[in-house]
Amino acid sequence: MERDQNSSIQQKYDIALRGIYDELYELNVTENTYRIVYHVEGKYVTPPDEGKLNEGIAQVSQEMICPEDRDRFLEFFNLDHIRSAFAMGQESLLTEVRKLWEDGKYHWASLTLVPLESAWEVYLCFIMDVDAKKSSEELRRQNQELRLRQMDEERYRIIVEQTGAIVLDFNFENAKFYVSPRMAMFACSTLDPLSLLNSEEEAVHPQDKPAVKGMRDRFAEAIKQKRRADTVSTQSVVRLKKTDGSYLYCRIVTALKLGPSGERQRIICTISDIDESVRNEQVLKYRAEYDQLTGIYNKIAFEEHGRELLERYPDVKYAIFWLDVNRFKVINDLYGYEEGDRLLCFIAGTLTEMTKGRGICGHANGDIFSMMVSFANEEELKDMAVELTEKLGMFSSSYRAVPSIGICIADERERPVHMLCDYAGLAMKTVKGNIVRTFAFYDEGMRAAQIEEKTIENEMEAALLHGEFIPYLQPKYEIRTGKIIGAEALVRWQHPVRGLLSPSKFVPMFERDGFIVKVDDYMWEQAFRLIRRWLDMGMEPVPISVNVSRMHAYDPNIYDRFLELSKTYGVEGRYIELELTESAFVDNTDCLFDNMQRIRQKGFKCSMDDFGTGYSSLNMLQNMPVDYIKLDGGFLNEKVMTEKGRTVVRAMIHMIHEIGMKVVAEGVETDWQVKLLQDTSCTGAQGYYYAKPMAPEDFEELYRKQLGE
Repeated sequence: MERDQNSSIQQKYDIALRGIYDELYELNVTENTYRIVYHVEGKYVTPPDEGKLNEGIAQVSQEMICPEDRDRFLEFFNLDHIRSAFAMGQESLLTEVRKLWEDGKYHWASLTLVPLESAWEVYLCFIMDVDAKKSSEELRRQNQELRLRQMDEERYRIIVEQTGAIVLDFNFENAKFYVSPRMAMFACSTLDPLSLLNSEEEAVHPQDKPAVKGMRDRFAEAIKQKRRADTVSTQSVVRLKKTDGSYLYCRIVTALKLGPSGERQRIICTISDIDESVRNEQVLKYRAEYDQLTGIYNKIAFEEHGRELLERYPDVKYAIFWLDVNRFKVINDLYGYEEGDRLLCFIAGTLTEMTKGRGICGHANGDIFSMMVSFANEEELKDMAVELTEKLGMFSSSYRAVPSIGICIADERERPVHMLCDYAGLAMKTVKGNIVRTFAFYDEGMRAAQIEEKTIENEMEAALLHGEFIPYLQPKYEIRTGKIIGAEALVRWQHPVRGLLSPSKFVPMFERDGFIVKVDDYMWEQAFRLIRRWLDMGMEPVPISVNVSRMHAYDPNIYDRFLELSKTYGVEGRYIELELTESAFVDNTDCLFDNMQRIRQKGFKCSMDDFGTGYSSLNMLQNMPVDYIKLDGGFLNEKVMTEKGRTVVRAMIHMIHEIGMKVVAEGVETDWQVKLLQDTSCTGAQGYYYAKPMAPEDFEELYRKQLGE
């Protein structure tokens, strides 16, 4: 938990505060630790990067603070003083000391202490070089001395106002008061210091009234205790109302002088305009927590506030939604990035509305969103997922935005929020791309699958190096004659421990992380080697089709790679067929079509795999640079096939033949399917009806029997 918190603090503040402060320390009182989050190199002498808090403060005081400022430095870090100040409503504590530089000299530095919202007692200490500004600050110091010595009032006011501060001065002995002319900008311009503290209805922002009351209460306590010949001072940051109705952030410093008998003698108030610096800090905080496009929490802030919700409401049931937009890249490419941004903002607004009063939402990155929401039962969560799907589906009349949603119920409160998000993400992946089933709940089986994927990820590079990936060949048959006319090379993993692994165990993960590119390339070479082997054996080869991933399909170097393999192994292009899935023909078609045309010109054949799974249309076929259309097995499902369906299949195959392409049916398993294909004059077929994928030597034996050898 501590590591998560430290990491989020570093990411949240380090970049945002560079260039403004010279050093940033995190002070963890609960754990009695400190660490340097950021500091300018070659400037200040610093303690070790991290260590015990009490030891660090002592070391800095003795070794790095000017001796004249050490008492003030130690008082500044007095925990009782710090806690009391923040309990009274102060937003920050400030002091200035002379701090040792690497040049061996002491230079003035401003120290600002602010509390960090956390389950622990943690503060951030910002240190900024203020040497250049010390001249005006020296005037303020002189001011204080002049005031305490009751020097000439006019001279005192002139010096103070040279610093840019507004002065309110009230003398109880003669009931006279002075107000700087610049006070006219405020709605309380006619008020003396006492009026400012006692009647804040018009003068102070409603949210800042407690801070003013805290100042007033401190003076009342001092008078009650009859402190004699003493000066009681206090300060706070409040918003004062201007005459135009707007508010200005100001630092109000008020000093009450008590006489020998504890009576009030004089009260002086200085008002400094700090509006710009406060608003700049607010902007920095906003940018550190909120996504700039959508206006909702970013990933880090979502995890932090989510943790706070789980800790603050232990009896409330929460669930995390992880949402991804299917084919978001296509939306960007077809309709422009502005449209994509509009969709993202719509999703953010929808999630904000759904979590109002019951949770939070965030924009993790790209087209991925997160939501933590309270719920009564799982049916309610299902209804929310359905509602999200329906609202996204109605966003545009030009396309249908479909989400994939993973849901993780936060049963184990001790788990970090980022881990719960990972679990929801695992559930989301199980429905990714499914336009019918758009959401899933996380279960432990998914965790086991993740561990399995991690194991595969750790072993895949070595497996490729050691040749553990092997080609299995599934024969393609000519339907009319029943003879083998080709084979498809399908990858298998000959694992040294777990035996032969089917592609379903590893190919989906390889496609997600890009490793499929290496495996594809390796399988291409195996196909060329097999053709070369058959030629050397004096056997007339049948073409071998190899799979080409979408990442390879758009790579302009694919043409050179196949020509290189053809030259290396002395294999003509007519013996190799490139299979691309139907979905590859939707994105970046210009690049894909160019690659395929060039490859076909060298004698290679190309085919579209999985035709009919939802992306293409018959209209698109007329322009596609392919030789074969591989009909998806779903078209031949006899359990759902109707007479109309058979008519559609016949017409579609006939139309494909008419535009000069051949059809190969996949997933053929029954006599009924074969009969249907024979009636439609389909060119070829492959499937368990004919033969399962087999080792190359078994395929050679089967093919030799056909040749009569």
